[in-house]
Amino acid sequence: MEEETIASLLLLQQQQVQQQQQLMQQTHGVIQDPTLGVAARGGSWLAQPQQQPLSFTASVATTALSAGVPNLASQFGNSTNVFPYTPTSMVHTIQPNLGAALDGGGWPLSEQELYPHEIRPTAQQLEELKRRSRQRVKDIIRLSVPQEEKTAYLEALETAPELIKKESDPMMFVRKCDYDLLAAAKMLCAYWKARKAVFEERAFLPMDLSGRGAMAEEDILNLQAGFPALLPRTQKGKQAMFIDRRQSMPESILRRSFSDSHRAKSATQTSGSASGNSAGPQQSEEETAKLRKRRARCPFYVCHLMAQEEQA
Repeated sequence: MEEETIASLLLLQQQQVQQQQQLMQQTHGVIQDPTLGVAARGGSWLAQPQQQPLSFTASVATTALSAGVPNLASQFGNSTNVFPYTPTSMVHTIQPNLGAALDGGGWPLSEQELYPHEIRPTAQQLEELKRRSRQRVKDIIRLSVPQEEKTAYLEALETAPELIKKESDPMMFVRKCDYDLLAAAKMLCAYWKARKAVFEERAFLPMDLSGRGAMAEEDILNLQAGFPALLPRTQKGKQAMFIDRRQSMPESILRRSFSDSHRAKSATQTSGSASGNSAGPQQSEEETAKLRKRRARCPFYVCHLMAQEEQA
């Protein structure tokens, strides 16, 4: 009788261990699913200090499984964060790349801090996560971003698809938005909308200093004159930019244009010419708007270079 009791207890214990291992494997599947926010750059998980590391307990595993993964339709609906947060009992929180840098933090230096629970995605897994993140950004743009906000992006996609891959990788915007794919999709469209407004007909050319790209010869001269200039990195590794408006070459052109427009307006008012009176100020406003766009090109170019670095 005692032997049967002991055998039953051993069998029950073995079944419990197997169930816990199965639950843990499924829990790991939830953790490693990018919809729960695996860092696409390094997959770094940081344990909340007030909680214990993840263990083989049925309560934690059951809570993780009960969280589930929302379907794609709900993510494109009312949810503003495409990566849903894991429950607090999961004790894992993500350390986004650019978000941490902007807050003055940065990536942990030690392996133990970077991977406190030994959950280390392989290079293939990371590439797959990045691929899925890029694809989801494209899907969100197609389904959720208003047409007027993505017109420039769609034009760039049709005109220069290789340029989009090279100069506006969706992962840059995903990192900037702390892995919120909806916000990243909107920011990507806003980038091309601003690029089209600033560079106009040259917007879909490469962002380089060859003179045949988006930066015209005058823009390159402004850049060489120190408008703007990159400062040495801070102690925390942040890149700073200095803009000296006095070094902007179009400033003198703007003053001369204003002076010429003022004289033309005074002359037309004296002669009483109605057509001349309306043409003078309109030309000045158009010229001013054009010069403002030129002035924005150099900072846009520098910010574009800074954004290429993951630790920018």
